[in-house]
Amino acid sequence: MSGTKRPSDETLQALETAPNMYLILSPELHILTASDLYLKATQTAREAIVGKHVFEAFPDNPELPDADGVQNINASLQNVLRTKKEDHMRVQRYDVPDVLRPGKFIQRYWDPCHTPVLDQEGDISYIIQLATDVTDKILAEQALYKSNMEQVETTEQIKSLNTELLATNVELRDTQQKLTLLNSKLEERVAKRTQELKRANEEQAAINERAAATNKELTEIQQRLIETNREVSAIAARLRISVESTGLGSWEYNPTTGNLFWSKECRQIFGLTEEQEVDFDTYTRHIHPDDQEWVIRRISETLQPDSSGKHELTHRILRFDNNELRWVKAKGTVEFEQGVATCFLGTVLDITELKQVEEKSARLAAIITSSSDAIIGKTLDSVISSWNDSAERMFGYTAYEMIGETIYKLLPSDRQDEEPMIISRIKNGERVDHFEPYGR
Repeated sequence: MSGTKRPSDETLQALETAPNMYLILSPELHILTASDLYLKATQTAREAIVGKHVFEAFPDNPELPDADGVQNINASLQNVLRTKKEDHMRVQRYDVPDVLRPGKFIQRYWDPCHTPVLDQEGDISYIIQLATDVTDKILAEQALYKSNMEQVETTEQIKSLNTELLATNVELRDTQQKLTLLNSKLEERVAKRTQELKRANEEQAAINERAAATNKELTEIQQRLIETNREVSAIAARLRISVESTGLGSWEYNPTTGNLFWSKECRQIFGLTEEQEVDFDTYTRHIHPDDQEWVIRRISETLQPDSSGKHELTHRILRFDNNELRWVKAKGTVEFEQGVATCFLGTVLDITELKQVEEKSARLAAIITSSSDAIIGKTLDSVISSWNDSAERMFGYTAYEMIGETIYKLLPSDRQDEEPMIISRIKNGERVDHFEPYGR
């Protein structure tokens, strides 16, 4: 392995500015460099890790007795070194050192992939670790699972209270039936015992008054219980949804009263202080002008009784404090009572950084499409899979004509034997530096 060709400085510099989280390793697993996004995600500096063994720079979290990050990552890397093939791992918890608190670690979840880059001799020149940070997604899923479990427990408690209330109503109905029977017996004795009936009627009237008072009191208690249950459900929902550790904001909107509640995390996303009041109109004014109309329409459709009651939107906002454009993803659920939307609650997450990465990738694809160089993609069976505009101008064929055809369509009869040699070199991991373009 000592004779393996290392990547050039230009290659390392290109990887450092790539729009992905890359860690570049030598075959001995020493760090050659890392992309800017990787350094940002791990809160490290390039000069602090380059030259170190990967597990010296990024050890296991000693506070986790069952931490297996080093073991799993090493197994994947050894598999790459042994097979010279890409190894894609399952989601892995691998905490990173906290540079602000020496000896402490920051919780991280990754979706790692290790890809070997071979030199001309077919040996591994270096290994690219693509580490996608999925911490927010994993923590949000864990919080949602916990929230669902708490909601099931609250529902069972409400069912128990309703059962007790039903039993109370049954007892009251039995009492009323007994009173009716007593009235019937008293009426049968009216002719014989007028005086007794008068006293009995007075007693009966008193009983009826007490029964009426009891009914009124039970009705008031029942109403207070219903209101209390609603308040408890609303408070529990807000507590379940508000997950401070992930930056996930929660909100609750009452379409009937117009009241709108935003959690602390939600206010931070929109740039709103704790003291500032917010309502639905205020929120809609800070939706990006290009998104405002369709977002309001989608919310209105979700509040209709014939909808699924499920809400999920990704759109742009303008922050309250500095008018900064941000991307947010909102999810929610509408509760209906007798066909009327009474509660609309959910979560919101700032996904601006994710959108920026997507835009960088799209720009890279656009550069390839608009390149003045002819760029042709083909399979190992010599079948053309992509064909940009420059290729159309250079060779005179459209993408419709060429995609799905073999590359032999472009070869003169006296150069038909070049393609098998090129494919053979590529299959063997050899690099094809340059060859003359074909013509129509």
